[in-house]
Amino acid sequence: MLNLHAPAMVPQPISDSDRLLFLSTHQRFQQLDSVLKYINGVALFQR
Repeated sequence: MLNLHAPAMVPQPISDSDRLLFLSTHQRFQQLDSVLKYINGVALFQR
């Protein structure tokens, strides 16, 4: 749960699991981006 009473500028400590989750989602988004670029390239090529 988010602590709404915490000051906004205080940096929250990032646990290792959160860091791994962020990295994995970042990699997944990069894969998705390359897939979308590939699909767009194929669609342009087929026109």
